[in-house]
Amino acid sequence: MSLLKRKQLIKNKFKDIEKISSAYARIESRDKFYSDLTLDINGVFKIITIEYTGNIYDLSLLQKGFNLNHSSNKNKIIINNPLKLNLKDNALLTFKGKLNKFKFVKVFGWGGLILKAKTENPSHIKANINNDKNIIGTSDVTFKRSHQGGRI
Repeated sequence: MSLLKRKQLIKNKFKDIEKISSAYARIESRDKFYSDLTLDINGVFKIITIEYTGNIYDLSLLQKGFNLNHSSNKNKIIINNPLKLNLKDNALLTFKGKLNKFKFVKVFGWGGLILKAKTENPSHIKANINNDKNIIGTSDVTFKRSHQGGRI
């Protein structure tokens, strides 16, 4: 089979799949221990790569048909969609722990499209920013630190 025929077959293979034009990722706290990662996406994704800061564990997908790969030492999550399924209710996965912020969320579409998703800070960070008790005031007193010589 010639290269031209292969390209045409691949092009026709992804013809009926919805293309991705926008994606928006956010974290929603479900209860005291669990949080949900939701992804508002219009289209069918092939792979989602998420890099984050924080410490999360006990990940589980909320929909069957996806594959999950989590590397806690690299703070990276990879979700594959081999069956070309649509995401139901925008709910992607649930987890325990604290996800402080997203480094990036990349969405790979069928047919070679790569999209960087817009992200939103998790709700526990927004609550800490808006809480007046967490703001530390400053005073006019300055502290002088001098080096003291001598032997130990």
